[in-house]
Amino acid sequence: MVTMIEMNQETWSLKLRSEGRVGYLYFTNGEIVDAAVRELKGHAAALELIAWETPEIEIIKFCNKPRRIHTSMMQLLLEGKRMNDETKEARDKERKIFEEAVAHVEGFRLKRGQQLLVALLNRNKNLAGAWLWYSRTIGSLKSIEGAIDRAQFLAPEDGVIVAEKERFKRAASAVTDERVKRCPFCWAPLNMKAIQCTDCGLQLLITRTCLAPGNHPCNSDVIDASVKRFSQVLEREAHRNLYASYYMAMSHFNIKDTDRTLELLNDTVALAGDQPFFSDQLKLFLTWMAAQQVSDESGMESVRQAGVAGDGKTILVVEDSATTRKVIGATLNINGYRIIEAVDGLEALSKLSEETPDLILLDIILPKMNGYEILSIIKNKRDLKNIPVIMLTSRDGFMSRMKGKIAGSAAYLTKPFNPDALLQAIVKHI
Repeated sequence: MVTMIEMNQETWSLKLRSEGRVGYLYFTNGEIVDAAVRELKGHAAALELIAWETPEIEIIKFCNKPRRIHTSMMQLLLEGKRMNDETKEARDKERKIFEEAVAHVEGFRLKRGQQLLVALLNRNKNLAGAWLWYSRTIGSLKSIEGAIDRAQFLAPEDGVIVAEKERFKRAASAVTDERVKRCPFCWAPLNMKAIQCTDCGLQLLITRTCLAPGNHPCNSDVIDASVKRFSQVLEREAHRNLYASYYMAMSHFNIKDTDRTLELLNDTVALAGDQPFFSDQLKLFLTWMAAQQVSDESGMESVRQAGVAGDGKTILVVEDSATTRKVIGATLNINGYRIIEAVDGLEALSKLSEETPDLILLDIILPKMNGYEILSIIKNKRDLKNIPVIMLTSRDGFMSRMKGKIAGSAAYLTKPFNPDALLQAIVKHI
C-alpha cells in the first residue's frame, strides 16, 4: 500500500484502525510528511503506527498537511522494525501482566488486580484495555469516569469501551453515594446498598421482595456474558471461587432456573465455611421454593390428598450441618411438619428414647457414629424398627445405595436435593 502511494505522485492520507485505535499517515507527492495518533505527532506517531499489527487501512485523497517528517518511508520502516524487535519482549511481559490482572478482577480479587494494573500503567500509559479494567477496580465515580475517558481517548472506536462509557453515564445518574460498588454482571456503578442493578436490571442478591414472580427483568445478553465469564473463572480455579459460584447462581436465579440455582447455591454454601450470608441466601431461596409449591393450586390439592399440609406429623432430622438442617427445616415447616433435630448419632438415639417420630431423615456421614450404624440400632429396636428412614448423603454411588437398602432404609436422597424430591419421598413413606 505504501509503495503504491510513493509511486503515485499525489497527495494522500491513510487512516489506520487497529483494536479501536485510530491514526493517520499523511503523504505529499509520494513522500510521508506527517503522522498523528492520540497526542503524538510527526516522527513518533509514524513509528507507533508502523508498529500496529494488521491494521485496517482507508485511503483518503487530498488531505494537505505541512511537513513534520523529514525521513524517508524506508528509513521509518527500518527504524520501526528495530524498535519492534527491541520492545517485543516488553510487550509480551505487559500482555502477561494484563492477563493476570484481568483474571484477578474477574475472580473478584479487586485489590490484587488493581495493584497489577497500576504497575502495568506505570510502565505504559497507552494501554486502553488496562485503563478499562482499572476503572472496574475503583470505587469513586470521578476516578472511574477518568479511567474510562482515558481508555476511550486511546481507543475511540473500541466497541467495548464505547459501551462501557454509555453504561457509566446511565448508571451514574442514579448514584447518590460517594463510594460505589460495581454490578458483578455488567460493571455499572451502583450505590453500596443496591440489591438490583439500575442498568441491566438484574438482582444482585436474594431478598424476600425480589422473589416475587416477574419482579426482576432478564437481560439475556448480560446473562450470557456473565455466565461465560463466571464459568471461565470457576474452571480456572477448580470451582473454588466463592463469589464466582454465588454470582453464577444469581445468574440462573435471574432467569428463574430454580434447579440450577439451587445446585449452585449449595456449592456456594460448601465453599463459604462459616459465612452466614450465603447459608441465609440458600435458606431464603428454599423457603420460597417450598412456598411456591404450596401456593400452586394443583400442587396444593395433591398435598392435601397426600395428607402433607398442616397434619403436624413429626420428623427427626439427624444432620451435623447447621445449614442443611435449616434448609430441611424451612421446607418441612412450611408444609406443616413438626421437626426434631439431632446433630449426631448419640443425640438422635437420645431423642428417640423421648418420643417416636413418624419418619427419620438420617445423614450417613456423622460424627461419633455413622448413619449406617444408627440405622442398624433403630432397626434392632422393637419400638423403633417400623419408623421409615430416608438416608441423606452427598455420595451417589451404587454401593452406598445398596448398603443403605440392606440396612433397612426406606429411601435414599443425594444432596443437594430439590425440595419437591424431599417432600415426595416423605409423602411416599410416612
